[in-house]
Amino acid sequence: MSKNTLQSYRRDLHSFQEFLSLRDRSISSAETADVEAFISSLKDGELKPSSIARTVVAIRSLYKFLARENGTVDIAREVKPPRIPKRLP
Repeated sequence: MSKNTLQSYRRDLHSFQEFLSLRDRSISSAETADVEAFISSLKDGELKPSSIARTVVAIRSLYKFLARENGTVDIAREVKPPRIPKRLP
C-alpha cells in the first residue's frame, strides 16, 4: 500500500473519530447509524464520490479488524460506498 494511501486512510479515520466525539461516541461505542450519518455528512460536503468510497473502505477495514481481534460486532459491514460515476473515454 502506498504512503499516500495510508495517509489518506489515517486522515479519513481521524475525521470519523472527530465526528463521533461530537456525538459523544467513540470508535468502540459507535453504531451502524453513526457510520451512516458520517457518510451522509460527507455526501453533503464537497468530497468526490471516490474520496467518500475510500473513507467507507477505511472505516469498514477498521471495524473488520476490531471484530476479528476483539470479537466485537462489525458495525460497518453492511455500509455501502457511493457509486462512482464512470468516466467516458
